[in-house]
Amino acid sequence: MPNMQQLYVNERRAKILRGTDVELLPEDEYSFEVKVDTDVRSVHRALQRHLSVYRNEKRGPTMLAVQSPLAPSELSAVMPGAAEFPMVPVHARDSDNLYRVMEWQKVGAKAMVRHYLNVETILTTMLEQCRYFHVPIGNLPQDAVLFGADLFYARHLQKHSFLLWCSQSDRPDLGGKEADDNRLLAENDTSFAEVSNPGGYCSVCVELDIGGLAVSTVIQSQNLTELEGVSSNVAFDAGMAHISLDEMVSGGQSSSLASYDEMALSASAFRLLRSMVSGWLRDVSVYGNVFADFQLTQLFRWLKSPRALMYEPALKRILSNLMQKMFMQLLAEFE
Repeated sequence: MPNMQQLYVNERRAKILRGTDVELLPEDEYSFEVKVDTDVRSVHRALQRHLSVYRNEKRGPTMLAVQSPLAPSELSAVMPGAAEFPMVPVHARDSDNLYRVMEWQKVGAKAMVRHYLNVETILTTMLEQCRYFHVPIGNLPQDAVLFGADLFYARHLQKHSFLLWCSQSDRPDLGGKEADDNRLLAENDTSFAEVSNPGGYCSVCVELDIGGLAVSTVIQSQNLTELEGVSSNVAFDAGMAHISLDEMVSGGQSSSLASYDEMALSASAFRLLRSMVSGWLRDVSVYGNVFADFQLTQLFRWLKSPRALMYEPALKRILSNLMQKMFMQLLAEFE
């Protein structure tokens, strides 16, 4: 094993030289005790003893920042003493090949010290993101962007009396209807987003990489039909005013819609999606919020990801069709 105290001092000094704020780093006075155990249960017992001593000292509010492949519930099962503190998962992982070397002890010790030096920065970033999401810091999962999009969208839907279709599977929970709807398995071909005209040109050759097409399409979705010469009064979501749960139960306007009229059924949900994206865009343009920018850049990944709790293939198909129209309009402008 390397000299842990010297290793810690060197790694801390290196981070300061790279420009890391000293306030985001732990103190420089640390002593290390190296002990070798061959049974992981001995490690768990040792950690529990330290946690018990710390708890008895009554130092005030404390949380455990946990970087482990085990979930907090699994850690509480093997170390019951850890359950007496709120646990915040730190989602940072090393490569699986990190320890496939002869001197794996030195490699592991250096990785451990680096992770410890980064924990304050990670927790500060997580705390700011959780403030934007309005959730406890211990509830932030590994894929925070998908979680945030699910959270924001669910809040918009609940505010307008929608029943949520949250599902852990790759199909939305539509009250059993999803089991008979094979359209949920259909995927759109998105190859339309690439146009190449190879050849020999004697004047100018241009290569354009277009970004933010999904966000622009959502924001401009109302104008796309008018650009094609169709009034928004007869667009797919025309006349689809918000329908409350009471109206749906009493057989209101939505009962006249055929179950196969996918775009009309999803029109109100898509309008709320546009409202959510507009809110993110406002947070970026007015307040310079970096977390809202993360949400915007990952919008289409969230919509097409079956891992998202609010995954709805119908919304993804609507956006894909509108993106194709937007892309064709851009090509027409260039021509």
